[in-house]
Amino acid sequence: MEKVPRWRVDLMKAASLSGFDSQVIGPEAKLVNDTVKHIMKKLNHASSRYSKGLIGIDFHIEQIKKLLCFGSPADGRIVGIWGIGGIGKMTIAEAIFNTLSSQYEGCCFLKNIKEVSK
Repeated sequence: MEKVPRWRVDLMKAASLSGFDSQVIGPEAKLVNDTVKHIMKKLNHASSRYSKGLIGIDFHIEQIKKLLCFGSPADGRIVGIWGIGGIGKMTIAEAIFNTLSSQYEGCCFLKNIKEVSK
């Protein structure tokens, strides 16, 4: 019962949100496409906060994103990140994944590939 007041407040907030007007946007397919793009943009913004507070990472992320996004996502580019242990290679790779993964239909991030392959 203690959750009911919080649910009520949250549902009132949700009811007051405005959405897309299907009469203005046009065919249903375009409405769905615009809605998905809007949500993905919001999700990308949320995942881009991953690098906040990490000093010096943004430059590296942008450099690697330029290499990866040279062509279309269908080009299947691979970029290697190497260096001594503990310098942030995995952190950069994960931040890039979080930023770009929404552009693909399916993807996964294999964080400890060495441990998986044993």
